[in-house]
Amino acid sequence: MFLAHFMGDIHQPLHVGFKDDEGGNTIVVHWYRRKTNLHHVWDTNMIETAMKDFYNKDINLMIQAIQMNITVYDSFISINTSTMST
Repeated sequence: MFLAHFMGDIHQPLHVGFKDDEGGNTIVVHWYRRKTNLHHVWDTNMIETAMKDFYNKDINLMIQAIQMNITVYDSFISINTSTMST
């Protein structure tokens, strides 16, 4: 849950929004039948709903799905010196 929350936080558009809405804490919304605030939906409700709807409440399955979607880029760029002019 921490990793999912952390990933959501670093992509949280409400953290760079308007000061007056206090990061979405003052924006009232309904998540299914529950009245809450937008920040709580982003931080908690979306993760809990995904856990229930897509991962059968299995944290290991969710972790596996996240790991399968991580792309690793090789930052090393090799230079073919045979094509370089002298």
